[in-house]
Formats: sequence, structure tokens, C-alpha cells
Amino acid sequence: MKTIKELIDILKNRNDCVVEPPGGLPVLADDLSLPADLVEFYELTGGVTIGDGSEGSPIQVLGPAVERLDVTVAGEVFESGPFKYWFALADVDDGNYLAIDLHPEHCGKCYDTFHETFPFPGYVNIIASSFTDLLNRLVQQPMEAGYYWLDQSFESEGDAFALYGYGELPPDALPEWLGGPVLDAKASAAGLQDQRIKKLVIIAIFIFLLLKAFY
Repeated sequence: MKTIKELIDILKNRNDCVVEPPGGLPVLADDLSLPADLVEFYELTGGVTIGDGSEGSPIQVLGPAVERLDVTVAGEVFESGPFKYWFALADVDDGNYLAIDLHPEHCGKCYDTFHETFPFPGYVNIIASSFTDLLNRLVQQPMEAGYYWLDQSFESEGDAFALYGYGELPPDALPEWLGGPVLDAKASAAGLQDQRIKKLVIIAIFIFLLLKAFY
């Protein structure tokens, strides 16, 4: 795996990329800190744009004026959930972003976030184990091939919400930060299981009535 400096040197020599001059480090809350590789990135550059739009959508790794993901995408601060730790890192067009996690237990992990589903557990895939891992993948992928994390052969490390103990919600349920009830991973999983059991019971009754009608 190449280092941050090596990757930036590669981008500087590519005709389809723009490397901005350094502009300082992001300003964060006192209890948050950047992973070392992202600090190095901002010491060397003020952001990069990978691709010029001629072959697929460009990816813009944002400069040091980064904001929380919820603020960037939804324009508001969610009072609960993991969003205190999730920051918009790269603009991938159409209002969608790659995010980086600054929680001490998984600092540096990067996520694919879609603007319509990013607040919902089960819809935020882990696509890189670190910023260095992410930048290596972005530099190496052919732009015409599309985003590597959308390729059918790509294997995600799982759902980002699971790192915080949030499980998949029952159908039509809202997470607590969008006004739904407070559910932990066990409660949400139990709710989902109840929904599945109800569906199985309805199917069983339907089959019983169908067989009774014929016999």
C-alpha cells in the first residue's frame, strides 16, 4: 500500500487530477481528533479532485473546511446516533458523500453514504479501513470503471451503524434521531423478527385455507 505522500505525488502528475495547496487542518471539537494519515494529507494538500469528468464523475476529497455528515447532507444536527463522529470527507456527486469516522474505537474507517438513506441503519457500508486505504483505492481505480464500492465484486466490511450497536430497523420504522423510538441493536432486531414471524403466520394461514378449500 502506498503512503499518503506517494499518492499525492501520483495525483500531481495526472492530467485529470487537481491537487490544491495546503490550507491548514480542520477545526474539530476538543474531544475529536484526526487520524495521523489524514493529518499528513492536510499538511501536504488542501484537497484533491480525482478525475476531470471526461470518464465518469470526479471525486473531490474535500479541503480542511470539513463538516459533520448530517450538517453537510441534511443541513441539520442530529442530536443522537453516531453523527457526532461522522464527517463528510469526499463529494462523489449528486449530493452523495464518502464519510470518515472519528470515533476513537474506529477512527479512520470510511463509509459510502447516500443522501436519501444515510440516516438509516443497514444502508451505510464500510468501504475502507482507513483514509490511506481509501485514497489508495481511489487512485488505483480506473475512472471509467465507476466507483469501486459499487462494483459487484467489492466486499464491504459491514454496516457502519453496527459499530455503534444499531441494528436494522423494522419496516417503516424511523431511527431515534429522525423522531422514532429509542431502539438499541437488540430491540430493533427483535422488532424485525416480530415482523417476520407475523408474515410467516399470515402465509401459513393462507396456505391452510387454500388447502382446506381444495380438500
